[in-house]
Amino acid sequence: MSRYVFGRTHTQIVGFIYLENRYADDPVLIGRALLKRFPEGVLRGFSALREMGYQLFTEEWEPLVFVPRNSSNLKICKGRVLRRKLPEFRVVNGRRVVGEAQALLDEFPGMAFEEQVALVDFLTRQNAGLYSELVQVNGLQDVMRYVNPMAESRPESLLRVRLIKSGVYGFEPQIPVECDSGTRFIDLANARLRVGLEYQGAVHFDSLERRAKDSQRVNELRTAGWVIIEVTWTDLRDEVRWQDLLKRLGKVVRRAEEHRRKRML
Repeated sequence: MSRYVFGRTHTQIVGFIYLENRYADDPVLIGRALLKRFPEGVLRGFSALREMGYQLFTEEWEPLVFVPRNSSNLKICKGRVLRRKLPEFRVVNGRRVVGEAQALLDEFPGMAFEEQVALVDFLTRQNAGLYSELVQVNGLQDVMRYVNPMAESRPESLLRVRLIKSGVYGFEPQIPVECDSGTRFIDLANARLRVGLEYQGAVHFDSLERRAKDSQRVNELRTAGWVIIEVTWTDLRDEVRWQDLLKRLGKVVRRAEEHRRKRML
């Protein structure tokens, strides 16, 4: 291959390390390419989590590698390389990576609190033993108080955290309910009051068949005696709609509390 053709079909990462253009925006491959130039380097943050086999919500993140202070000072074209004292590391797939706790601490400063919780929810669903490890880490204790591995999606995690931050307690993820067609699971529910929240994302409206199934599911839950409030991404994103949702939920909860008191008399 001529130098001209190579230059048109490959992207420089660092030094003489290049990737084919089709891979040039893949953060995992960029991180690995950086380690080829700095073999004593350590993957941090999202790079470390992905190398350990975890899935993330997005692949739009910047690779981060720590290298020894005396490493050569080359121009880095893709990713971030920091010359620091090397942290504790483990070796995964022949590459040095920090552990899960340190990887999270690397990324948390650039994330909103609710996004931090959603990420840890997602990671602990992928690794059953991870929760017990992270809960012992001093720097993660605030986040771990909100983490629940039962949450099944990022929006559901965001919704749960926002409710708690707004003073609404008692709602837990994936509560089972026996319906005519079998067991249904509510995204977020207060089992004591039989009040549930169902998140309806864009994917729920991408086909008439999908929407029909969602409607059937919600109707079955209501037939089983539950009050169900449907929540959309706009409710989470728009502050006015969020406050309206809180008011509506507050009325439903107060009504349910009153009905429960009457039943117990």
